[in-house]
Amino acid sequence: FGFGMPVWLYVLVPVWLGQSLISIRTYAEHQWSEHPEGRTVIVERSPLSFLFLNNNLHFVHHKSPTIAWYRLPKLFRDRREEWLRMNNGYAYP
Repeated sequence: FGFGMPVWLYVLVPVWLGQSLISIRTYAEHQWSEHPEGRTVIVERSPLSFLFLNNNLHFVHHKSPTIAWYRLPKLFRDRREEWLRMNNGYAYP
């Protein structure tokens, strides 16, 4: 196969990298809180937002699950203070 690399390596590396990114994102999206509203994060600026379809606005997505992913940033910007108040300020700038 190409470059003298085995086929399994072509499969394993992308899967491992993809799973690593998803694991980091999933870990960062939630925290323990006595108040359910404060368990889901808002990451205001994320270099991975397009890759994960604006899931950095995870709380906004949970509260408005029918909104298309590409509309989440505007929805967040229009009501930023309200969103941050609703999720008890669990956000990364």
